[in-house]
Formats: sequence, structure tokens, C-alpha cells
Amino acid sequence: EQRADQCMRQMASQRLSIDARRIRAGDLSTQDYEQIADEIRAIASLPLEIEKAANWTWREIVSRMKRFRHEKGQGIVGIDHAKSVNLGKTAMFAEAINEMYMRIRDGAHTTGHATFILMQRKSESMFRNDPAPIKRDGYGGDATHESMDMLLGMWRPSQVYKVKKVTAKTKAEEDKCDVKILEWEDKAEVIMLKN
Repeated sequence: EQRADQCMRQMASQRLSIDARRIRAGDLSTQDYEQIADEIRAIASLPLEIEKAANWTWREIVSRMKRFRHEKGQGIVGIDHAKSVNLGKTAMFAEAINEMYMRIRDGAHTTGHATFILMQRKSESMFRNDPAPIKRDGYGGDATHESMDMLLGMWRPSQVYKVKKVTAKTKAEEDKCDVKILEWEDKAEVIMLKN
């Protein structure tokens, strides 16, 4: 949903560990500006194409994948975020999501592209006893992922346990959250949910 220049600024800020809020607020030193400009030039020199494609249908995405293949060859197609794909008006939500995943996967197979679709998991999943990602956490629920070749869950446990600590009912629950926060600070876990 972001323009290419916004995405590149965000990538540069992440690569340089400069808070994106400081960039948006213009709270940067001359050296920061120079570093960001250098980083954006470096990113721009990569074989990378960013398109603002909010509200595209799966048909438009697959068409663009074919055009990209014809113009530039094989690539990696990333869709950020699954909810940004236009499913049209449908009463059959799960079926529409499953078809979207299936058609984009088939388009990737046809064009030879590797494809990934980002999605956020349901927030209520953080309040299970074990908040690690599971298949049904993804956009569309468990059954809609049958047409995916693979499903990975990536999460930062320290962030989840910070939220859980706020809602803890006992001191023991808070202490357990503190232990998990320290154990997982600055780490992420990737879990294979479907292979």
C-alpha cells in the first residue's frame, strides 16, 4: 500500500537502524540524511521493483507476474499484505481467499517466480497458553491454506509476552512473562507450519 519511495525509505531506516518515526518527523542529523541517501541509492541499484498495488485482484497480480517475467525474467514476488488483495464481493469468504492463494501460487508456478504473501495473525492467538503461531492464525483460517506450497510462521515472542504481561492476572503470570521477554529479546522464531 506504500509508494516505492516510502518502501525504500523504510528499508533504508531498517538497514541503518534509524527509527522510521525520526525520518518522518525530520528529526535527523546531516550525517543521518547522508547515510539514508547513500542507503537508498544502494537499494535503488538492486534488481528490485516496487509497485503500489493496493486493492489489486489476484487476476491483476498474476497478469503483472506474467508481464514481469516477459520483461525481466524470473524473480521473487512479495505481496504485503494478504488483506490488501481485492477478493471482490463474496459471501464465501474462505473460498475466495483459498482461490486467491491458489491462483497466485499457480501464477508463480507458470512464470517460474518464487512468491510470498505476508499476513498478520489474529490477535486473539496471543492469549492462548502457547502463543506460538499455528496454521489457523493466518488470514482466512486453517482450511484456506491448503492451496499453499508452504506456510511459515515468524514471530517475536518478546513482543507477544509484553502484551500478555499487561493482561496478566497474577504476579506469577507477570513473572513468567518477564522471563520470556528476557529470553527472547531481539530474537525471532520461524516455524514451519506447512511443508
